[in-house]
Amino acid sequence: MGSNPRRSSKPRARAVPPARRLALEVLRSSLQHHLPLQEALDSAIARHGASLDPRDVGLATESVYGVFRYLGRLNFLLHHRLARPGSIPQGVMRILLLATYELLFLERVPAYATVNWAVDAVKAESPKLAKVANGVLRGLDRMRDEIAERDFYLDAATDRDAGMAAWYGVPQWLFTHVRKAVPELAHMVFQERLSQPPLGLRANPRSVSAGQGGASLDQLVSMDGVAAHCASGVGFAAGSGPDASELSEWIREGRVSRQSLASQEALLALKPETWTGPILDCCAGRGGKTLLYMERWDEEIWASDFNARRLSGIPVECARLNLKVPPIFRADARHVPLVSRNETGRHPQTILIDAPCSGLGVMSRRPDLAWRLKPHDLANLRKMQAEILNATAALLSRGSKLLYLTCTIDPLENERTISGFLERNGRFEQLGEFRTVNSDVLKERFYAASLRAVR
Repeated sequence: MGSNPRRSSKPRARAVPPARRLALEVLRSSLQHHLPLQEALDSAIARHGASLDPRDVGLATESVYGVFRYLGRLNFLLHHRLARPGSIPQGVMRILLLATYELLFLERVPAYATVNWAVDAVKAESPKLAKVANGVLRGLDRMRDEIAERDFYLDAATDRDAGMAAWYGVPQWLFTHVRKAVPELAHMVFQERLSQPPLGLRANPRSVSAGQGGASLDQLVSMDGVAAHCASGVGFAAGSGPDASELSEWIREGRVSRQSLASQEALLALKPETWTGPILDCCAGRGGKTLLYMERWDEEIWASDFNARRLSGIPVECARLNLKVPPIFRADARHVPLVSRNETGRHPQTILIDAPCSGLGVMSRRPDLAWRLKPHDLANLRKMQAEILNATAALLSRGSKLLYLTCTIDPLENERTISGFLERNGRFEQLGEFRTVNSDVLKERFYAASLRAVR
């Protein structure tokens, strides 16, 4: 008598669509392994290469950024609907998070399609939970009008801060911290976090003058969809700007670079046309501000950062932008290996500190930041900022400038850090201060302060 064929231990499920499969891979890297969201996305795209349809990449990108924008709200809703949320495996929870975002915020995707792929994905991950997933998602679909209102979260939460944090999609401790630190800005900042920031482009005058033509600042400013502009670049409203192929060509030929318009404005507010060289950009990262300076002015500038991998891209960018590669070296800004003002040798006349900070002003561009940041990080960052200011000040002689810039709204990292430095260092005076003024358009907020050594 013939034996029955062995049955699979898991029911056969339909394959997860490519865009969702890519999104789930990115969420796993970011939520489980704590990779920054953009890094996780770039790595996943690089791994799959040419096998990916650009439309799937676009949907996956929109979805993972959306999940992180609304992560606190999505978690709140799932915990509200699940009988035992703590017992749900991480893989299943990621499927539910992605499907809930898609169900509530991607109107172009029919609800039945979302529920179908999500239930199939859960069935492949944990067959016993397929019915649970189906019930949870269909229940949320029926509640969509109710859960689109802020009062739902305020009524269901244990207290007002918990409800507001869920509504804005952030951890409760972070909402409470910002509410207390900047009560007049808190709600605007978290509302801006839920919006996609403008596409920022920086025009390269060196490229235009070299005869490559096109994409000059004047041409960019005249394009449809420009939400704001400054002396170095433009910001396009969400969904506007040059088409992808045209933009890729401009970037490849060195005509433009991607850079947040708010970031460009903050640097220009420090009046780089007045800087005296040598200039040290001591937290240069990938070199965005160094390159902006080199495209427009001729004083000698040096770039340093503790992360050698970030610095490694600067020579490549210089080749693309038709710029000479500046001196580059790896250094912790708290221990820059340069001669002090009292020693013989060359030392900088201007130091730019694009300080490590909480990033609370750029959560629209980096929505995962709210979830990677921990309460103890804030005190550690303030300590580091003070140490960088003290160390770099020792390099500057009378008349030199010390320029401080952050992408946070926290006064403890901004005004209080500068006032504390001035109390400790009587050699310096404050020349000016800047805060992003058109954040309703830019969806980002920067702070900058200009100091000068008076003796």
